[in-house]
Amino acid sequence: MSASGSFSRLAPFAQRSQEIWQQLRQESNVELDGMRLDGSSTRRRLAFPATVDGTATQAMAVMSEGELQAIIRSLQPAGARQPS
Repeated sequence: MSASGSFSRLAPFAQRSQEIWQQLRQESNVELDGMRLDGSSTRRRLAFPATVDGTATQAMAVMSEGELQAIIRSLQPAGARQPS
């Protein structure tokens, strides 16, 4: 599968996760800018580009434990609803 094919497969997950994050984030300054797969072949990892108070960063580097739990919860329902 091409890299663009795997990115397009993430689009529904990214959209739904972003919607759920908006509900769970409460007063967080972290704005998610989608998600992407970094790496290649069997060494891929999910990355969350974000902005904090207008500054670009990686979400995982700046989130509190509570925010990390919220983003995990935002991913679970999206994955559970996708057909296999």
